[in-house]
This record gives sequence, C-alpha cells and structure tokens, in this order.
Amino acid sequence: GGGGGGLAEAETEAAAAAAIGVKKEVAVVGVKEQAGTIGRSWSLCLTTTGIELGTRQRRVLQKRLGFKVVDDWQLGVTYLVADTFRRTTKLMCAICTGTRIVVPAFLDACLLEGRLVDDTPFLLRDMLCEAAFAKKQGFFEYSLTEAVARSRVQGPLLDGLSVHVDAAVPGKKELQLLVEAAGGQWLRRPPPNAEVSASSGPQPSVLLIGRTFDAELLREAACTQILRFERY
Repeated sequence: GGGGGGLAEAETEAAAAAAIGVKKEVAVVGVKEQAGTIGRSWSLCLTTTGIELGTRQRRVLQKRLGFKVVDDWQLGVTYLVADTFRRTTKLMCAICTGTRIVVPAFLDACLLEGRLVDDTPFLLRDMLCEAAFAKKQGFFEYSLTEAVARSRVQGPLLDGLSVHVDAAVPGKKELQLLVEAAGGQWLRRPPPNAEVSASSGPQPSVLLIGRTFDAELLREAACTQILRFERY
C-alpha cells in the first residue's frame, strides 16, 4: 500500500545518495521529513566542471538539501564542484564572481549531515596543477583560494571596462561569459575611436581582443584577478 511506496521512494533516494558516496542507512533516515525543509527559493545553486552528476544524484541534492543544479554557468551559482584545477570556462567564471569552489566530498558531507556544512575544509586546493599554471604563466606561485579571495575583496575585475573580441578570435562565446562574469561590458561592435580609447592611459577603457590585446589577457586575469596589460 502507501507505506510500501514510501519505502521504495526512500530506497531510491538512498541509492542515489550512495552513488555520491553517502552510506545507505544514513541517506534513508528522514528523507521524507527533510525534503524541502531548507526551502525552495533556490538560494543554493551549484554546477560542476570535470565531473558529472547523474539524474538521481541531482534529485537527492535538490530534495534533501534544496540545491538547484544547473549544467551551464550562470550568474547566481553559489558553488562550483571540481576535482582539480583546470582552466575551464566555469572555473574561470567562478573565480571572477568569488564563487565557492569545492571538491566533491563537500556534497558527501552535506548529505551525511542532512544540511549545508561549513565548506572551508572542502575548498579546492590543487597544489600540483596550481604550481604548473604558475610556472607556465611566469609567476613565482599561484593560489586558487587567494584568487577567489582577491575577487571578493576588489570586486568585479572588469568593472568600468568594455570589451570587443574580433571575429577571428576563437572561443568568443567563452570569452563573453568571462567578460560578463568579471563585470565588463561586452561589445558586439567596436566603438568609434576604439583604437584611441584602447591605447589611452595605463589602463584602457576599451579592450580590443584580437587587435590590441591577446585573448590570453582575459583568460589569465580570470584565474589570477590581475590584468597584465604589458604582457598581452
């Protein structure tokens, strides 16, 4: 009867939780009682990069913790789940917006506790890949957590700047996401006297990517929250 249906539902949710790494007996307890207790305002929104969440995993996160799970980057994402430091569009956008970047174990911990836990122990720290990035870019060192903190303190990296990317530059869609995440204005056409604006002063008001600057200016700055005009 109705009790059997409820048990089947709980077992389904438990299986999904177990797929994320949560013990079945913990996941079963209170599934129905805890559903929706955090609220459905979708103030918690997560996406992933480098890993995938299955349909059942998403359902558990939504039902038990009130997470909205999205596939693509969008403003309003509060958590990015990643297992390593890669310069993906989502990770660069997350840095630009000061979004919490956590490892998959964060989701396990939340499900075990049945609530949102302190994410500090689960912040992504990938010393090997961060060191490789620093070496490639010519930095003495690089810290992802420091870059995110820098974004929160200094505010939008491209605030007050307009960006135009030439048609020949690859990855325009990705670059538009980066520019908007960093608070810049995306220009579909270069403005009049763009060359003058782009070369005036130590920090130009218009960035002409593919003409005055290389696209790497934006990609590196998205990761570091520092614009190195003189390099690119």
